Amino acid sequence: MVAVYGNGVYAVPSARVDQRFTHVPESARVYIDVNGTLPKCCVRDWEPGDKGGNLEQWVAACKVYNSRPTIYCDRSTIAQVRVETGTQVLGKDYWLWIATLDGTYAAAYPDAPTGVVAVQAWGVSQTGIHADKSVVFDDYWPLFGPVTPSPPVQVKTITGVTVGWSDGSVTKVS
Repeated sequence: MVAVYGNGVYAVPSARVDQRFTHVPESARVYIDVNGTLPKCCVRDWEPGDKGGNLEQWVAACKVYNSRPTIYCDRSTIAQVRVETGTQVLGKDYWLWIATLDGTYAAAYPDAPTGVVAVQAWGVSQTGIHADKSVVFDDYWPLFGPVTPSPPVQVKTITGVTVGWSDGSVTKVS
């Protein structure tokens, strides 16, 4: 899985993601909306400098794209996110991706609500590269469940039928 910014100063064009992460399936490429203007990204960044727009409206708009609306925030802003999402229900209408950046990733800390799908536990200082590392608790996130393949087309052989064509010809299938 790979997560990149879909807009804002550090936006990564999808063509670049395609080139760099060829081994990552499309369903495991997560785009982050940093300013609330791109609800087709399934994650909304909600941290200092990226708190523009209305979270309740963003969650509602995001649902149109059939992905699981997720808000990325740190532990200290969970209560604020819950107020800002208004009528949207955590764990039903939207989920949380919580940043700790201190190496802790268990969703068992005292104020962890239901609906946490991921924790960003390691930052640049722990990873040693210009990237953060998260633990994702849900095998299907950012989708709601497994991608369902189209059912196979069933072909049935019919014999003993006469078919009339628009040009007036007739074919007997035996």
